[in-house]
Amino acid sequence: MSPELVRNVAGYAVVALGSLVWYVGYLWWWNPERRRADVEKWSMRHMAAWDARWQEPIERQLKADVRVDLIWVFLLCGVLQGVPTSGKAYVACLVAIPGVVTTFNGLAFTRIPLPPGTRVARLRELTLTDYLPDRTRWLMWASAAAGCLACVVLGAATGRWVVGASGGLLLLMPLTVEYAGSRLAHLPEPADSAALLYVQDAFRSDIIRSAAVRSSLGAAIASVLVAWALVVEHPGWVPVVLLGVGGLLVVCLCLQGSDFRHTPAAYMRSRLWPALTPHQVIRPGDALPVPATVSSC
Repeated sequence: MSPELVRNVAGYAVVALGSLVWYVGYLWWWNPERRRADVEKWSMRHMAAWDARWQEPIERQLKADVRVDLIWVFLLCGVLQGVPTSGKAYVACLVAIPGVVTTFNGLAFTRIPLPPGTRVARLRELTLTDYLPDRTRWLMWASAAAGCLACVVLGAATGRWVVGASGGLLLLMPLTVEYAGSRLAHLPEPADSAALLYVQDAFRSDIIRSAAVRSSLGAAIASVLVAWALVVEHPGWVPVVLLGVGGLLVVCLCLQGSDFRHTPAAYMRSRLWPALTPHQVIRPGDALPVPATVSSC
């Protein structure tokens, strides 16, 4: 084992240990009062009414988000930049996996026990498009395609087919997000009030779009790093174009992420709740603000 490899492994171990200590400390700091405050902040950001029944599932998802961000930042900032160019596509997939796992974790949100009675039903079946904007969806696929193409070009330039084949892994992430998001969008929403129906919509939109942005950013940064290696080792107009495309995608995704953090429910509201005014909040007991059929489901 070479000394350089030993140093890299030791560095990753130290960072991982530090991250674990930080996470344990965060859980200790995140007492019940702070957890409730975070849930209320989540409700305010999404313009959703707070209800005690929703406290536990939202807390669980917020906790999962913290774990995902911790792993994501560690992989993105540490491992992705340290591994050889031939392995960056694999690490980019690891960067995206936590976001997908969080999306699947969100499936449990619809299992909230409700008392017997009437249920709020929709007039149509929902799809992934109701929660994930087309622009974010296209950026997700464009980032994966750019990363895959960069790996293929590098593999062709160096004569290493494994490098080119590894780029195909980047296409698995948007496929997985599509599958997980579609499954979540098609699940029934057992809501006994308009307020709970809205919260479930906001929750689904939040985790689906977060998974799409995370996986996109990992693939886009991988494409930038691979393209940069091409520019340095095999200069030409193709590597420069790939580098420019990757950089543009990173900028677009950062802007998308910033927009999502400030107005996380805006797109979902425009699709599923068009009758709501910009700052209107549906309180428990309020009637559904759009025509709908109320039935037992």
